[in-house]
Amino acid sequence: MTYSFLTYDYQVLRRDLEGCGWRTPQTYCNKFSAAGDFPAVYLFLLVDIKETKAARPAYVGMSTRLAQRWSGHPILHELSGMNLWVQKWFLRQPKRDLRSVEAVNIERFDPPWNVNGRRRGVAAL
Repeated sequence: MTYSFLTYDYQVLRRDLEGCGWRTPQTYCNKFSAAGDFPAVYLFLLVDIKETKAARPAYVGMSTRLAQRWSGHPILHELSGMNLWVQKWFLRQPKRDLRSVEAVNIERFDPPWNVNGRRRGVAAL
């Protein structure tokens, strides 16, 4: 199944995230870093599971304790049922900067699972 909302070139997007300092606890890139209980902005990235050519940042959030926030995250659970590869990325930030960095990245990626006056998910596109 091809998902039309996967509108980013995966390799370009991944290189861009890496270049901006984003890290991942998963081992598919050279920017591996364990997720701990520290302040960070995070995103869940959906990737075409068959070809890994197309991707879409699905959700951007923030937390003062990243690992704890990810544990049982309701959006992560929802995304995991989509037959797409769900990648977790994070950008460590001082606690005082979390809201502003989150807002910049929500504006940058317009992730469909961030609710701001619209329905959550792909149906909102």
